[in-house]
This record gives sequence, C-alpha cells and structure tokens, in this order.
Amino acid sequence: MWKQKVITLWFRALGRLHETDRPLRDDLLLQLVGAAVCVVLYGGLKGNILDAQMLRGAWLCSMQGGVPLAMVVLWWLWREHQAGRRDLLAHCSAILGTIAVSVLMAARFTGHGSIKLLKLYEAPMAAVALGGIGLLYAAAHRSRMRLDDFGLGLGDWRWWLPRSAIATGVLGVGACAALYTFADLAAFYPRVVDARHDFGLLMESQLGMFMAIFGWEMLFRGILLWVFARRGDIKGAIEANAVIFFLGHLNKPPSEMFLSLPGGIVACWFGWRAGSFLPVWILHSVQLFVMNLAGYWMRQ
Repeated sequence: MWKQKVITLWFRALGRLHETDRPLRDDLLLQLVGAAVCVVLYGGLKGNILDAQMLRGAWLCSMQGGVPLAMVVLWWLWREHQAGRRDLLAHCSAILGTIAVSVLMAARFTGHGSIKLLKLYEAPMAAVALGGIGLLYAAAHRSRMRLDDFGLGLGDWRWWLPRSAIATGVLGVGACAALYTFADLAAFYPRVVDARHDFGLLMESQLGMFMAIFGWEMLFRGILLWVFARRGDIKGAIEANAVIFFLGHLNKPPSEMFLSLPGGIVACWFGWRAGSFLPVWILHSVQLFVMNLAGYWMRQ
C-alpha cells in the first residue's frame, strides 16, 4: 500500500514520462552535441578562474551552454539551407553568436597570459559571452526553430511554475539542513575560499554561479536530454544524462557526489515533463545559493 502511495505522489509531483510526438533521428546532430560535451569535459580539466567571479560564470556559461547551443542552431540553419529556406539575418546572428561564445572559451585555453588580459576586461568579456547566447537565441527565433523541441523554451510553464515555487521552499530548507548535517559539505561551501569571510565577494560569486548553472542546465536538462530523448527512448536518455551528470560531480564532497545520481534522475524527469530546462536551473541555483549562504554564516 505504501509503495502505491509513493508512486502516486511521485507522478503527482513530477508528472508521467511521455514519449515525444516529434521524433528526431539525426546522427549529425548527435555527433555535434557529443563533440560539445567533450569540449565541456575538457574545459573542466582545464580548471576554473576562481578569482574572477563574473568571468568564471560567463566562461562556464558559454562553454557549457553556449557551445552546445551553437551546434544545435548551426545544425538547424544547415537543414533550412538544404531545404532552400535561407535567412541572411539569422545566419549572421548565428555566426556572430558562435564567435562570441567561442572567444572567451578559446582565450581561456591558451594560457595564463590570456587569463590576465581577460581579467582586465572582466565585465565586457562576460557581456560578450552572454550576448553570444542571446544572438544564438535570436537566430533560432528568426529561423523559426522550435525551442521547445530542445527544452530551450518556456515549456509547459503553467505546470512547472507552481511546482517550482513549492520545490524552491522545500529545496532551500533541505539544502540548509544538509549543510548542517554533513561535515564534508560544511567544509566545502562556500567554494570560493575568500568569500567565506567577505559577504560582498560571496554575492559576486553567486552572480557568477547563476550564469554558470544556466549553461550547465541548458546542456544537461535542455540540449543533451532532448536530443537523446527524441531518438525514441526517454528512459534511456534520462539514465545516460544522469550518469554524465554524476561524472561531473566527482570533484564534489562524497555526500553530494552520491546524491547527484538520483538527483540527476529527478531533475531530468522534472525537466522533461516541464518541457524546459529553466525550472531545473532555478532549483539548482537556489540549492547552491542556500548552501553557500549557510556555509558563510556558519563561519561567522
């Protein structure tokens, strides 16, 4: 009896999985997204720019979200071109957007000299990277690409908005309780060491975090999930997505690392039913914000 109640509550909260009514089997798109994931993993090996918070957030956002988004938009425009539908403005916007999201990432990979130069122009370079994502969205809109087909639009906002509001409160309390319960989490957050005793720097780092998580969720609960799922196996897409998400948490505290696997499954399920990565971005950001803030207050 209790199992049935749990299942009923699960479906009531997260909805039921449904197969897409717009299947897509395109090996080229899968290869492009796979290449973008490799870029993200390589970028993780290169390390972060931890002492330039806005730059770090914009870099991660452009690498994790902007590059995969560029792959999808360019693929779409190529298909439109093959069909004889050409829009010069959409093509120009996509090319400029791709360059903008690539500049910061490419400069980050060239060495310490470029990093020092980037830090001198932190805010402008962050604006360029984020502007590139805006240009890519504009190109998608101009070319009539269905953003919801890749989890990049608003989705079923009437469904996810009230549930996200409730989940935000629950997640905020849960994240705070977890930090006070698990010593490894308390020792890890805030991740920026200098922000542990500097509230201004803490808030600046959170702004960077919001940007970084936007790109992270755009990839995991947006492009990656939807490209896999539209090939005809939503359950397999969620499982593959959750495993990759888990691998991205190997450098986190053990308690967070182990929770990331079931957490990734829930996040994918919720994002798929919502039809958008946006609610998961909101919830993930709230979780990290609360944990960083709680970690700061514990040290005062």
